[in-house]
Amino acid sequence: MYNLKQPKIMIKSLRFLFVALMAMIFVPSFAQELTLDFTDSENNPWGLPTDYTKTAGQYTYNDITISFGASNNGHKIHKDGYLIFGKKDATMSLPAFSFDVDRIDIVGRDGASGATLQNIYVGDVAVSTETQGSTTTNMYNIADDYKAAGNVYTLKINSAHNTQITKILIWKKGSASKKSPGLSWGTNSRTVTINATDNVFPTLTNENNLSVDYESTNPDVATIAEDGIITLKSAGKTVIYAKFAGNDEYEAQEVFYTLTVKEAIDPNAKGQQNNPYLLTDDEFFAFVQPLDTVTNPKSAKIYVKGYITNIEQVDTAYGNANFKIAAIQGDYDANIKLYAFRCYYLENAKFKDVNKIKVDDEVVLYGQIQYYGTGESRQPQFVSGYIYSLNGKITEPKYTITITNTEHGSLTLDKYEAAAGEKVSVTGMSTDDGWEMNEPTITAENGTEVEIGGSDEEGHYLIMPASNVTIALNITQLFTITTVFDSTQGDVTGISFDSEKNPIYKGAGKNVKFTVTPKDGFEVNSVTAADSDSNPITVNIAQDKSYYEFEMPAKNVTITATFSPASGISTVSVANAENAVRYNLAGQKVDAGYKGLHIINGKKVVMK
Repeated sequence: MYNLKQPKIMIKSLRFLFVALMAMIFVPSFAQELTLDFTDSENNPWGLPTDYTKTAGQYTYNDITISFGASNNGHKIHKDGYLIFGKKDATMSLPAFSFDVDRIDIVGRDGASGATLQNIYVGDVAVSTETQGSTTTNMYNIADDYKAAGNVYTLKINSAHNTQITKILIWKKGSASKKSPGLSWGTNSRTVTINATDNVFPTLTNENNLSVDYESTNPDVATIAEDGIITLKSAGKTVIYAKFAGNDEYEAQEVFYTLTVKEAIDPNAKGQQNNPYLLTDDEFFAFVQPLDTVTNPKSAKIYVKGYITNIEQVDTAYGNANFKIAAIQGDYDANIKLYAFRCYYLENAKFKDVNKIKVDDEVVLYGQIQYYGTGESRQPQFVSGYIYSLNGKITEPKYTITITNTEHGSLTLDKYEAAAGEKVSVTGMSTDDGWEMNEPTITAENGTEVEIGGSDEEGHYLIMPASNVTIALNITQLFTITTVFDSTQGDVTGISFDSEKNPIYKGAGKNVKFTVTPKDGFEVNSVTAADSDSNPITVNIAQDKSYYEFEMPAKNVTITATFSPASGISTVSVANAENAVRYNLAGQKVDAGYKGLHIINGKKVVMK
């Protein structure tokens, strides 16, 4: 059988005045969380430095004064809205709180490495931290664990990295600690171009599948729909938010990134989609000649056209290729060639097959140009790009797979459309009861048969040709074999049985072998077979007389064996004996007209 955020520009009001705090004692809605927010870089209400200041200083906002100690690399407010807390023993002193602190959370810049929030101390004692996602390091039970004098907390960071902080959250003792929602855009900013084909927008990580609201602060630049789809409107900047309001289990959270939108590029401009550079264009040399390795190491992304002259390597492990192109097809000795280095395939996909490209192919490449080498050996090189079109096609052709002859079974694949050279795996097959799946016939449109590979252990598959394919299933009906004999006189064996001792199904046309063995004192009298319509079936005995065999018809079969007391020489009836092979006592084959003792189906028969 074949088995086949930058948050909105608003600051939470931080009230630490003793008068206000005393008033709050009698107010049940006493704030459980206070926030030091550094995300208003445009207004910079803290008056924090915008350059790396290494001197110590105090900065006040809403009656809250924070003190910075001098650091190796200083600290500043970044234009994109976060505090860069300088590395190498940078310190920050928080004010004396009139309430016991349960927990302090430092919220890192969204998309920044969680490692930048390590090596945090209260005073000189290292804090046991827990990183949630890549953004927040929580310091739990600081008041109990570190007993900061006077309820003043000095945070110190001794790290090889600048720690990037958007907020510091202070939790009152006894307030409910909720889980972090774990939202993240994975980046702090992104630049896209109107109508560009290679725009990639950040994807929101929402590991707890929480209900979020999206917002664009400048809908004239870009809008974002309820499902997170962004529509570009005009050039400019906007901040894209994902906001979770909070619930009984999770804290509220807002995450953001700054989206910069550039004007649309004229697709007909030189070096663009509809008008790629040729290596012989004066405009191409004028474009790339000013490039150098210091101030302008790479060009903007452009389109350049040529013909492959030689292929150095197609690396399917890394999915890229190195090859050269010239301006004229067949000009393999061209003086001007562009070396494409680690170039990806159509649609910026990885190469999965070394045969995807060949010499003389026409290609349009999309990427950047940089020079390599010095002096006279200084040559332009195509980098950070992919094949935009191959012989006029911008997407790899996909071919379909059609499955036929499915009346009594089915074959399922992991895909029903694939590119040439792509692997298509058989994921399952089934048949109706009483039917058997045999190896299918797989044919390309030109009639060429496609082989199926793999084994039962590793699974079956086919490699897609550059053609649509038809898989014709080969499903055959199965029939039963019933044996009739007196088990006290002999046995019929060799027919496979299932766990309940019922003969298994057999497909039409298959060879059926079995043995008939008499018990002591008995000999075989006759061996016959007939189909379910009582039509006799020819049963032959092997030349060495060790087994009987017949060809399975497209009907159920009954095998009947009879035995008689052993008597040395007897008359034996064998189905279709006139067609049976006969031997004399010397082992020589004889015909039916031979007079004397015949050996037929292993038994002695006297012919007169």
